[in-house]
Amino acid sequence: MKKIVKVGVLICCFIAIGSILYLRYLQFQKKEAEEREWEICIAYRRQNDALIRKDGPLHLYEYSSYEHIDEKELFVALHVYNMSDRCKEKVTLEDVKKYLSSEFDEEGNLYVLNKNNKVHDYIEWYRKRVITDTGMDFEGEHQIERYWTRLSEIVLNYVREGNDFPNQDVKSFSYEKLKEIMKKADDPSYQINDDIMKKPINEAE
Repeated sequence: MKKIVKVGVLICCFIAIGSILYLRYLQFQKKEAEEREWEICIAYRRQNDALIRKDGPLHLYEYSSYEHIDEKELFVALHVYNMSDRCKEKVTLEDVKKYLSSEFDEEGNLYVLNKNNKVHDYIEWYRKRVITDTGMDFEGEHQIERYWTRLSEIVLNYVREGNDFPNQDVKSFSYEKLKEIMKKADDPSYQINDDIMKKPINEAE
């Protein structure tokens, strides 16, 4: 009789221990899933900020397709990255378009978590924290802002030189005019093509 009681007690103990271990396992799995979900959310926020959406930095924590990209601003951002020392392999708008064409790769894995990708290298550069003359900044974002400032200064100087051209926000320029100003920013000796700058808005592409 005593043996039966002991066996019963042992069985109850095993069940209790098993239940505790199983509950802890479920808690661990839940925590791991939550951490994984948060990792994905942060990755999407970094990606959406770096790939410059039309509606600005809304800190979007989910997948966003290429149609929401501010293509002209991203064109300039990629240009700055491609000229930087941190650039491992040049990235084009077509590369980004292909990267955002689907949320998942052929094996069902999230593109946003794929670190072996040149678009990911650009995102890492854009979001890397560095100390600048204004304090703590994101490396890429800081360099891109400085480049836009330089473009604006070139336009202002161009107007001051007596050229018949309105002092417009450089971000409103056509691609053709924007590229002309970028050539001057990259090579101070370059002479801006007046014929391109004088083109009506509907003619400049």
